[in-house]
Amino acid sequence: MGVIIGDFNRKGGVGKTHSVINLAASLAMLKKKVLVIDGDSQVNATYFFLGNDEEFFDGADLNENVKTFADVIEGNADLMDSIVRLQYTTKRLLKKHFSKIECVIDLLPASKDMDLVDISDIYAVKKITDGLKDEYDYVFIDFPPSKNDYTLTYLVACDYIIIPAECGNDDSIMGYSDVLSSIEDIQINDEIDSNVDILGMFFTKFMSYKNDQKEAMEESMKVKEDMKLLDTHVRFDYKPTVDSKDKHEPLCICAAKSKAAVDYMALAKEIDKTIRGKK
Repeated sequence: MGVIIGDFNRKGGVGKTHSVINLAASLAMLKKKVLVIDGDSQVNATYFFLGNDEEFFDGADLNENVKTFADVIEGNADLMDSIVRLQYTTKRLLKKHFSKIECVIDLLPASKDMDLVDISDIYAVKKITDGLKDEYDYVFIDFPPSKNDYTLTYLVACDYIIIPAECGNDDSIMGYSDVLSSIEDIQINDEIDSNVDILGMFFTKFMSYKNDQKEAMEESMKVKEDMKLLDTHVRFDYKPTVDSKDKHEPLCICAAKSKAAVDYMALAKEIDKTIRGKK
């Protein structure tokens, strides 16, 4: 039985979508069946995966014939027919020989008109994702950086929430309290059927050589249990991150030895171990 994981932080620029992409790819490298649902009308995850393919994009615009998450919610498209399969391959030196490594990720694309879809049914997304738990080990929902009817519907559909945050940025870290408050509102509402919980917060673009970030990390570790802070954090790694976006390839494919790729793989393993320990 698979699990549904959402990324949520209303603070922009914390690497939310980038984290979902690379966690999904890292888990796929670990032979997990993974689906990414792009739930954000900014379509950043969709553009990352499909932006260099003329079958899906004309410049920065998604082609009209592409079926999206919005179409599925509205009942205008079949769920499984709307999912796009992405296959990445690379070579790794294993036991003195180069071996071909494959990474398979499925994507349910977003629509720029996502915000216009009637989503008055709080279980609209849950009805879709519950049916995917027999098909996938992990389903990630990329949340928009906002708090509205959509995020509430996404929260109800999720089993766990991960919170990417920027170390040393108070606004970013306050996102934890914001998510916790949203989840508590759901948990105390007897009319809502949901078991969503926070899996943990982790820091992105972490620079341990900067005193302010080092101090912020030390302070965070003092309240680690209270905040459900994960053990693994992602180091700042500018060039591989830029290359990944330019090539439309996850870090584990285009820059597997980079600091960020190593950290995302470690984070994926921690998340997988933590979830398996909860079952």
